[in-house]
Amino acid sequence: QKSSYILFTALTTAACSTYCSLLLHLLFTAAWCTYCSRLQHILLIAAYYSQT
Repeated sequence: QKSSYILFTALTTAACSTYCSLLLHLLFTAAWCTYCSRLQHILLIAAYYSQT
């Protein structure tokens, strides 16, 4: 279950990065990138504490 969560985190990170790079010409990209970075930070912290 932990491995699947880590995989989900990795996929989420990849998706956020992909959207960030592909949608640079859209106005809401900056807000989307900020949201994604915060989401990734929360997911990484959750993944860290789930392993300990």
